[in-house]
Amino acid sequence: MAAVAEYRMTESTETISFPQTRLLLEDGEYTASNDEEGRHRKWDNEKATIADLERMYDFLDYREVSDYLMRHPELIPLLFELCDEIQEHFGDDYQGLMLEVFTDEEDGSQELFVLVETALPVREAINRRRALDAEWWPKVPRAQQCQFNIDVEYV
Repeated sequence: MAAVAEYRMTESTETISFPQTRLLLEDGEYTASNDEEGRHRKWDNEKATIADLERMYDFLDYREVSDYLMRHPELIPLLFELCDEIQEHFGDDYQGLMLEVFTDEEDGSQELFVLVETALPVREAINRRRALDAEWWPKVPRAQQCQFNIDVEYV
């Protein structure tokens, strides 16, 4: 678990501070910038780790979510991309993002859920989620489409 959640330290590694977060840059390849609201933008997804995801998503059960992501590391870059897509579709109308693993009691299969917390009226939130599904979901590789889902959590 530690190998996934830690950075490889080299002489060229430096720590950069942004509002509300600290990012580790290695050889200038891992970059991020924040918009005016302090939200993360333009991550180098190839270097993303579970620890980085914690800065963007609330893990409802840390062990369960991190174990799932270690079994499916190909989801990590998609979750960073999804964060930008959610921001594009929901703008300032979401309060947070959560990751939760649901386990089917009958067969024990698991699936990761990305929950978008919003106070939008139900119909508006559903319309925005559907627009996200229509525009972004087809770009997700089929193999990963069965590993996670996106839903709205009303607050």
